[in-house]
Amino acid sequence: PESPFILNHWMPQLCAYSRYADVRERDFQFTWEDCEKADMNELMRYFQGLGYDEIPTFTPKETNIVNLETEYDQEDMTMAAFENWMDEVYIEDDENLYFDDEDFQPENNVFDFNYGLADSDDVTSFKNELKEFYNEHGNETQAWKDKYVRETNYTAVEDKKGAEEFRGHLVVACCGSDQDLELAEKITGRMGDEFGKQVYVETRVYSHARQEENLYEIWLESYDIELLHSRRGAFYNAKQWLGPADVDDKQLDYIVDKVRYMISDDARYTYDLHEFESEV
Repeated sequence: PESPFILNHWMPQLCAYSRYADVRERDFQFTWEDCEKADMNELMRYFQGLGYDEIPTFTPKETNIVNLETEYDQEDMTMAAFENWMDEVYIEDDENLYFDDEDFQPENNVFDFNYGLADSDDVTSFKNELKEFYNEHGNETQAWKDKYVRETNYTAVEDKKGAEEFRGHLVVACCGSDQDLELAEKITGRMGDEFGKQVYVETRVYSHARQEENLYEIWLESYDIELLHSRRGAFYNAKQWLGPADVDDKQLDYIVDKVRYMISDDARYTYDLHEFESEV
């Protein structure tokens, strides 16, 4: 707390001012004996020249001795999650873009293969900043650049066998607690053992959700979309969800059997009567 406050331009002055020539001659290297012989009043005279009566010190917030943690209530977390969702899915430029508009391009169609592939404003801004960084510091060593920017290059591998075998996408939606993620890992492993590459399992973590909100939903997107488990439904909508709240071994066996049927040819070529019902 009593550490003196050093202004940012102190170091440039050490590198330029003639009065500090001896410091540069020794390449800024000092021994303990040099420190004991140091003029302890020089810093005071320095700040007096700037109009200070005493050497300023850091505030308690700047010393890193006290760690400030902000507590957020449920309304704050819900609003933050909503704002994040808006940033991810809402595109203001497309708000008034209609199918018969002259500006409507094929990639604006949600069924087009290129839909959603354009970089967002955040990604474009990041790419520009990265390009500027390399242009400005291209002559620096790789070790120096790695202190500020690190890149990981990935190789896209086309899994033809996996594409041929693929039959469905299983989504496990939960909060980020250890017990929920441990269960998701167990489900992923079981699906891998049972179906291999036929079923791709995604664990979708909702970071703003809390454990007490009982969020644990599992659904399969295959020839049809069907909800396979709902912990929240068991607690808050028991009339529509009749299954258990927890995924124990028995419930996991049930989910496996449902997935096995839903990715089969029987499910593919079976039609429900309600699909042909029409309102009169």
